[in-house]
Amino acid sequence: MSQAITNAAIEITSGRLVMRPVGPEHRDGFVAGLNDWDVAKNLSRPPFPYAVSDFEAFQTMHAERLHDGGHLAFAIENRGSETIGCISLHRGEDAVFDLGYWIAKPHWGRGFATEAGDTLLRWFQTLHPLGRIKASHFEDNDKSGRVLSKLGFVYTGETFLLTCVARHALVRSRAMIRAPSWEEQP
Repeated sequence: MSQAITNAAIEITSGRLVMRPVGPEHRDGFVAGLNDWDVAKNLSRPPFPYAVSDFEAFQTMHAERLHDGGHLAFAIENRGSETIGCISLHRGEDAVFDLGYWIAKPHWGRGFATEAGDTLLRWFQTLHPLGRIKASHFEDNDKSGRVLSKLGFVYTGETFLLTCVARHALVRSRAMIRAPSWEEQP
């Protein structure tokens, strides 16, 4: 690791989006976005239905773990400051970061996931230029696989079962990995 990330005032911007560490001001957007079955069924951890107390627990956990540099969760806001999703990086036991994200259904199909992912990964690579990042998606969520492919992820060939709390089931998932290209090196 080249640098620990400890600044809770981080703001990452792109053409249409602002990403900030998850805070209390994002509660309503999270609760509304994650109370849509079409969003919740594609995520491993959030319960369905999603309550204010679920957001508060997530936000508290994020605030506590931000300072160790191993867990970064950013609310995705459009330029009008409406919370439209979340994107995160979590360092696993293997020291490889895992990318996760969701976008509220009313904002699907407009390239927000790709824009947020590209912006976050470029920012992250400036801190960890040699870092590899992994991701996965449920096999029945091809749209997520297409977003990850646009972000430079490739399939590893590995499939595994991952718990989906909202579905109350194990769901077959496909593993992907992204190694930084030489053009992204500082």
